[in-house]
Amino acid sequence: MKKQWFLSFQFDNFGRGALKLREDSLVALSIPARTGSLRDMQGKTVLINSMPAGIWRILDKPVDTTETACVRTENEGWKVRLYTHQGQWTRFLIHPDGAKGGTEGCVGLQEDGLDLRARLTQILKIQTEIFLFANVPSPDSEKADEQKKTA
Repeated sequence: MKKQWFLSFQFDNFGRGALKLREDSLVALSIPARTGSLRDMQGKTVLINSMPAGIWRILDKPVDTTETACVRTENEGWKVRLYTHQGQWTRFLIHPDGAKGGTEGCVGLQEDGLDLRARLTQILKIQTEIFLFANVPSPDSEKADEQKKTA
């Protein structure tokens, strides 16, 4: 049976979570990540500009960039575009979280993510797309989390 790779990103009310690269039901890589930014509104901390929950697609390989928002370490900037479930272009990206505090709907990795970048590039050579499940249940997510607990 052919292996299926996908990503899941579950985040809390402050936009913090982990981006997980899964191979079938097993977690192959987990990277701390965030989405949106926090604002103080009438004494309450509120998450704004976070990634909308849903199913997203990666259709293109990651590319190099020098955009400040996508560079976490010197000369190591990269990004990969997210498309809607129907394949429409969006402004949302996965990238290392740069100097700016928070993101504008993107998934900002809290490390350089070079291992993830390399793996996405390799996976896209054997799969035409990679799905990202953002704050929605992903295939086998409960099963994978249960396997991780018992390992």
